[in-house]
Amino acid sequence: MVYGMTDDEIVEQINELGNEIDKLESMLNRAVRFQVGEDVFVEKRGENAWCVSAFGGTVVDRELQRHYEPMPSNRTDEFIAATRFSLSEAMDIADRYAAQ
Repeated sequence: MVYGMTDDEIVEQINELGNEIDKLESMLNRAVRFQVGEDVFVEKRGENAWCVSAFGGTVVDRELQRHYEPMPSNRTDEFIAATRFSLSEAMDIADRYAAQ
């Protein structure tokens, strides 16, 4: 027994927590935009591509420099490589940018 719970009660609690985690992961997978700061967002830009947008119309690169985001037909491969990230990297960049 742990803290007055039987083994069966502990297993039940673990299963309930697992179900809650599954629900949260499902909601997270549906998200397309996260607000990180007052005017700083992480936005989905493809299947596994995320950008950090700041102050509308601009995106942030790894060096925390802002760039105006051109229309999709005018985006070069270099621009996309510099401003598209995994979700984890985009969150890190957004946190660092928002903290400046």
